[in-house]
Amino acid sequence: MSLKGELDKLIQEKFKAELGNRTSRRAKVKLRATCVIEREKEFFAKEHSAAIKEMSVNGLYFETEALVYKNDLLRIAFRSPADGTMKMLDCVAVRIDESSGKKDAFQIAAVAVDQTKVKEYKEMLKTRASQLAGAVDKPAPKGK
Repeated sequence: MSLKGELDKLIQEKFKAELGNRTSRRAKVKLRATCVIEREKEFFAKEHSAAIKEMSVNGLYFETEALVYKNDLLRIAFRSPADGTMKMLDCVAVRIDESSGKKDAFQIAAVAVDQTKVKEYKEMLKTRASQLAGAVDKPAPKGK
């Protein structure tokens, strides 16, 4: 048996309860961030404050007072602690829990998505808007 295989098996057994369905661990962090919800951008541009608590290579766990629904597209902006550069992360909310510590605060687990998902969502909004505009422009049918 290989040493790497044994170590992987030992790590998986040790952290199985902590990881749940995830395949990698999350790093515990304390970062201030801003959260923009894509569905809100259709009507108004508002940034919500957020506190990132945990991060992994493909997602994050943060707390915000904004009302976020499951499967909402989010853009999280934060400064990298290593060099201070601004980082933008597009993600989708997969789990929302009410925060026990604060009133009207939500804890959100989100998974990173690529730009194609965001572009598809924006295209869907454009086509929906044009369909609604076309329906408004049509005259109502005359009754006999």
